[in-house]
Amino acid sequence: MQVDNNSIVAIRSECRFCSYLRGKDNRREIDTPWLENGQYVAMTSIGGFVPGWSLICPVEHTLNLSRDYCYSPLWLFTGQAIEIVSKRYGEVRIFEHGSQSSKSKTSCGTAHAHLHIVPLSFSLENESVNYGEEFQLEWQQCYATDIKNISGHNEYLFVADEYSGVKTKGQLAVLSQEISQFFRKVIANKLGVYDQYNYRANPMMEVTSKSARQLREDALIKQYAKVGNF
Repeated sequence: MQVDNNSIVAIRSECRFCSYLRGKDNRREIDTPWLENGQYVAMTSIGGFVPGWSLICPVEHTLNLSRDYCYSPLWLFTGQAIEIVSKRYGEVRIFEHGSQSSKSKTSCGTAHAHLHIVPLSFSLENESVNYGEEFQLEWQQCYATDIKNISGHNEYLFVADEYSGVKTKGQLAVLSQEISQFFRKVIANKLGVYDQYNYRANPMMEVTSKSARQLREDALIKQYAKVGNF
């Protein structure tokens, strides 16, 4: 599955995330970034059945983050967001459904790259590897910076229990077929709420909106505290 650059340009005007980030639509509270720096934004995730569940998205439209993983700006911003989320909600895990097509099921209906950061007390790496047996996935440990070279033009799943900046290491599965909402299923299954995994059927607006308000407040407090130290 190769990336079609022409199709990427064509879908920018149709991408709902691009519309949110350009402020074209009347954004809901959950679609408004709670942290941004011009290159990346952090916002809460619709269907976030775990409080604090957030997404890191590049402002520039792209289908996956394999290229971004090779550069420090993504990791610097992600580290700032994780610090804010983990301070309120606890230790986080990160994952990505890496798609190569705007119509792919792997993108979970969102043809704009995004990295999930989710507060969880268990190893999402272990749970994903074990759950993946049902799909006959082959997992390998690697640095996120190596994903582009390893996956090539294939879609992939990537998950890491620990954030270590550009040295972040986790489990990678290169896909031979599209898989929808894989990590959502893993998390919901582990938490005993499997019927809530589908964000379309269960948008969890109350939980997600509360997370958006709390994280926005925390980000502002951190910003003011930083300014006050000068």
